[in-house]
Amino acid sequence: MCQVEIFVPDCAVAERLPVWYMGRAEADDEAAFLAACPDHHIFRLTPDGRQEVWETTGGSPLASRFFFTMDESDTVVTSADPSYLFQMAGTARLADGTVLGGVRHQFREEGGGTRALLTVEFPWLMPQASVAAHRWHMACEFSQWVEAAAASPR
Repeated sequence: MCQVEIFVPDCAVAERLPVWYMGRAEADDEAAFLAACPDHHIFRLTPDGRQEVWETTGGSPLASRFFFTMDESDTVVTSADPSYLFQMAGTARLADGTVLGGVRHQFREEGGGTRALLTVEFPWLMPQASVAAHRWHMACEFSQWVEAAAASPR
């Protein structure tokens, strides 16, 4: 498990963030995803509605390629925390359909800002140093996405 908790002050968008993210994905707005983190290389929609993602994961010098399906969370083992009212959960797969892992990203508004509890479930063979390094990646991308959601029209 790779988990990090971030707080972005003055950006109360916990409910809007998942909607913003899905809107950008459905619009195939690759620029919105690439701009969020220098580890991102490709973020595009596939004809069957999945997101194809190429990113350097966990500080790796090589990019990982996976396909992310939002709202397909039957393989996600992390339970929802009831104190977070909004979430994004889904499954990551290799090109051949093999389950690679999953995510459960949870959000709540707090003190005029947004608190996010971000969780990625990696394969059990993933080195712990890579899991720890990936926390920085998640903190970077989601702090950018929270601000982008706050700046977007409702």
